[in-house]
Amino acid sequence: MAYSSISESLSTPVCQNMNEENSTKNRHYDRRFVVQSVDSDHSIAKLSPFILDKAIRNAVVTKTVRLLRNGHLLLEVASAVQSRIVNKLDNLAGCPVTASPHRTHRTPVKE
Repeated sequence: MAYSSISESLSTPVCQNMNEENSTKNRHYDRRFVVQSVDSDHSIAKLSPFILDKAIRNAVVTKTVRLLRNGHLLLEVASAVQSRIVNKLDNLAGCPVTASPHRTHRTPVKE
């Protein structure tokens, strides 16, 4: 009985629309993002690495995080969902930030 109710719930219009969106969307996403602080007074480089790690883990699960020499963060994600979350990131540990795909590491990955 549980199997029939699951299959019935998957045939609802909402689930069908989600399946259509997933099949028609472009399946490419950016893997690497540069996160930089908007305000120079609240720079990411001035934060404790422990606070920064906790803030990143609360925002999104990433593959790798690197602090660049100029004080920006390089985040690498593993999925398209994580990519969309990082793209919308605007605050990290109380610091206003902007996230954009890396200029030279913009090889889109096919999902």
